[in-house]
Amino acid sequence: MSTNHLLDNLDNINKIDVSNMSARISNITGMLTSALTTSLEFQDTNTPSDVILAGMGGSAIACDLLNDYLSGNPTIPITVIREPQLPYTPSSETLLVVNSFSGNTEETIAIFNKGYTYGCRMIVVSSGGTLEELAKSHNVPLIKMNIQGEPRSIVPYHFLLLIRLFDLLKLTTLSKSEIEDTLKSVSKCVTEYGLDVPIQDNLAKQIAIQLQDKFPCIYGGGLFKGLTLRWKTQINENSKSICLNDYIPEFFHNAIESVQKYELFNPNLFIVVIEPYENPEWLQKRYSTLHKILTDYGLSHNLIKSQFKSKMEQIMCMMNLSDYTSYYLGILKNVDPSSTEVIDSTKKIMS
Repeated sequence: MSTNHLLDNLDNINKIDVSNMSARISNITGMLTSALTTSLEFQDTNTPSDVILAGMGGSAIACDLLNDYLSGNPTIPITVIREPQLPYTPSSETLLVVNSFSGNTEETIAIFNKGYTYGCRMIVVSSGGTLEELAKSHNVPLIKMNIQGEPRSIVPYHFLLLIRLFDLLKLTTLSKSEIEDTLKSVSKCVTEYGLDVPIQDNLAKQIAIQLQDKFPCIYGGGLFKGLTLRWKTQINENSKSICLNDYIPEFFHNAIESVQKYELFNPNLFIVVIEPYENPEWLQKRYSTLHKILTDYGLSHNLIKSQFKSKMEQIMCMMNLSDYTSYYLGILKNVDPSSTEVIDSTKKIMS
C-alpha cells in the first residue's frame, strides 16, 4: 500500500487517532451482535397508543433512524424529541422511551421526571448513571446498554436495540434473514472502507478528500432523512467541521434557490447526496432533478446511492460510510476524531 498520502499511512493515522476510534467504527458487526444478546425483559408488552422517543446527540439519532426504518408502515404516531419538554400531554397508554447512553444527560433526565409525573408508560435505555438510578427507584423498565464507546460510536448498537424493542411491542417485525443480511453487508463495508484499503479503492477516503477544505452539505430523503443529520453530526464531532444538512422534498421549496451565481460562497461547497436503493416515484423524480440542478449550476457534488436492499442494511451501511468518512476528514485535519473539547467545556459552563 502506498504511504505517500496521509490517509494511506497507518503509522501517521495511529499517531493522530490516539483513542483508536477506528477500531470502534470497524466493530459494527460486534456491536450488532451485542445488541441482539442484550436483555429485553418486560412485563407489559402491549402495543401502546403512541410513542415518544426522547434523547440528545447520538441517542436521538438512533431514534431518528428507527423512525425512518418504520416509515411506510405506520401503525401509531411516533415522535422524536430533543428538548426537556414533552410535545403534548401523554396519556396512560403513551409509551415514553427515555434514551441516554451515559444516563446523565440533563435534558433527558428532565423528560424522565415529566413523564413520571404524567403517569405514562416509560422505558429507559441507558448504560447507567442517574437514569438507571431513577428507573430502579421508580420501578421503570430498564434496557441496560452493555457496550463501550462514545454515544455517537455506538449508534448502530442503540438503533438495533430500539428495533428489537419495537418488535417486542408488535410495532414492527424483525426477521432473522434481515439480521443475517445486515451482518454480512456491514462486514463488507468495513472491508471496503477500512484503514488498510488504499484511497483508489476506498470510497470513504475519497469522499473525505473531496470534503477537505470545503463546506460540506448533506442532502437526502425518504429512508435516508435521518441519515443526513447523522452525516452532519459525525462531520461536526469527528471532523470538527461546520456542516449543513437538508431534506428532500423540503429542500425544493427553499434551499434550491441558493444554487445560483448570486451566492459567492458556492465554489467552497461540496455536496454529498445520499440516496436509498429504491424510492417511490415522487421521490426518485426529485433525486434526479437535484442531480441535474447541481450539475447544471456547476456545484461540486457526489451522489452516493445505496447498493443494499433491506431497510436495515441500507441504514447501517450508509451510517458506516458516514462514520468512516468523518473519521478520515478528521485525520486530514490532523485532529483526534474522538475528542469533544468544546462540547465538554460547554457542559461545564452550563452546569
